[in-house]
Amino acid sequence: MQESQSITRKSASNLALAFIMLPKEKRDGMSALYAFCREVDDAADEESVPVEERRTRLSAWRDDIRRACAGEHPTMVVNQELQPVVQKYRLPFDLFDELIRGVEMDLDKNRYETLEELEHYCYRVASVVGLLSIEIFGHQSAGCRDYAIHLGHALQLTNILRDVRTDAERGRIYLPLTELRRFQVTEAEILSFQYSDRFA
Repeated sequence: MQESQSITRKSASNLALAFIMLPKEKRDGMSALYAFCREVDDAADEESVPVEERRTRLSAWRDDIRRACAGEHPTMVVNQELQPVVQKYRLPFDLFDELIRGVEMDLDKNRYETLEELEHYCYRVASVVGLLSIEIFGHQSAGCRDYAIHLGHALQLTNILRDVRTDAERGRIYLPLTELRRFQVTEAEILSFQYSDRFA
């Protein structure tokens, strides 16, 4: 778990800090899962790398985690460390694939027309992480999956609201365009960092 723990420590994420409270086995499992998510997200976000190369990198991550889930031999160190976690908690490839599809959306889209479109993105990049995490936590409540999905949406929407400016600096607007029009806010205002009472 050395590589995964190193990635988790370097991230300085509040979520990563929360792992300290878990028993060692679950902490190691969450560190491995977090490292996978961090590496996949970074592969998509590295703007100095051409889009097609980022797409190729994500495809390599998909193929490698598929091997890990199938009990074959992954080549990436993070996936090698994640494989025992995948096997112990029976984490399905489909969820890892959904996550990768979510970060791939950032290669193709920089606007979301409706809240439903944005929720689909939030499900893939955040709720899926919750669904994988509850397997490691050892959930027992029948409603836990729904909580994980809703919490994922809430956390991702919070990130979107926090990062409106930094996303705009990259030419991205995650706020649904239908909502902007409803409040008579223009894309140009967002992209030029203009504040208006209409935003409130």
